[in-house]
Amino acid sequence: MASASGSPWKALVLPVLVTGLCIWLAYGAITTGMAGYHENRGDGGRALSWRANSPLALSLKAEHLTSVQDYEAADALARQALGRSGLRADALRALALSASARGRADEALTLMSRAGRLNPRDDQTQSWLFERAVARGDYRRAVLHADALMRRSPQTQAPLSSALVALLGNGEARTVLVDRLSVDPPWRGLFLSVAARKGRDADVAVLFQALKNTASPPTDAETSAFLDRLVTAGRYRQAKTYFNGLVGSPNGAAALVYDGGFTGRPGPPPLNWQAVPVPGGSARWTTDGGAPRGDLLVSHDGFSSSGVMLRQLILLSPGDYELAARARIDDPAAAGRFNLQIACAVGPRLVSMTLRGAPGSWQGSQAGFTVPPEACEAQWLAIYPVTGDRREMVEMSIDDIIVRRAAIGSLRREELGWTP
Repeated sequence: MASASGSPWKALVLPVLVTGLCIWLAYGAITTGMAGYHENRGDGGRALSWRANSPLALSLKAEHLTSVQDYEAADALARQALGRSGLRADALRALALSASARGRADEALTLMSRAGRLNPRDDQTQSWLFERAVARGDYRRAVLHADALMRRSPQTQAPLSSALVALLGNGEARTVLVDRLSVDPPWRGLFLSVAARKGRDADVAVLFQALKNTASPPTDAETSAFLDRLVTAGRYRQAKTYFNGLVGSPNGAAALVYDGGFTGRPGPPPLNWQAVPVPGGSARWTTDGGAPRGDLLVSHDGFSSSGVMLRQLILLSPGDYELAARARIDDPAAAGRFNLQIACAVGPRLVSMTLRGAPGSWQGSQAGFTVPPEACEAQWLAIYPVTGDRREMVEMSIDDIIVRRAAIGSLRREELGWTP
């Protein structure tokens, strides 16, 4: 009878144990989930209320305490986090921030450097190390930290590029930057763009000149923004000096027009040829594969636009000059459909020469003009279409564009087709 009366209690034990286990597991899952939710939101305090010994929650709370200057409590929680997980870079960062705030610079640097080695992908750590490296003049480490940040976080590239541009005046920093830029990091293009727009002229020029001697010299696209800035500001001679430093100073007639034979000489616009997109037309001097054509091919429908198609900035001193070029056409309708003009960069047009051309053969054109003694320091050499009220696509090949000093008494202006 005793065994019979006790059997119901024994039958209840297993369900009670199973229910208790399920409740315990459910509570564990809930607390873990809630702690994880708050950790993902960066709220270490609430995460700790669900999981008191979470290393991540302890680290998050420690960092919060440093931000409100409760350094003793922050240190205690950070050390507690490290006691549970010795590889917590965030806990080391909290200790470093606390030490830095209390004036213990060497200790802070040691702790933050350890955090950086543990987690080189942590943006906050790398930013702190970058700023401290700049402050103490350790430019090699500063550039390494900036490189790590910009490779990982594209949103940091613009502000860090500005910070690095501010260092260009320091020779040591510039040397380190050139070394890093020479391996083509993914942030190179943006950095050089920021430098071209914001850097001191002399510093940027020295930077480009130094890059010229590396395995990855500056491209025409990278340097053109710098020259454009100078030209826009009216510093034409300065732009020309820097241009010659990059490409070498040409001799003879080529000194007045750069690559007038369209041989594909490297060099950034606007002191080299610059095609300007226009509706209904195009100008190109390379093949589809990028090789030089050896001449310029212009096409236009004679109707859609009348703006400049191609241009180059030249610098002519006051005096008399001759403008010459050769043209060739296949369709007689193309004769007289393009003009070669020179105008002051800020001021009047000096000459406009219509290019006639001959079907199947080259035909030369020339005209004379005078650069006035004032208000014409630089000039635009440009090609324009001749437009009308009828749409008709034509092409013309142009070559050997030359500007040269007029020989005294050799040609009368009217013979050259000069127009005031």
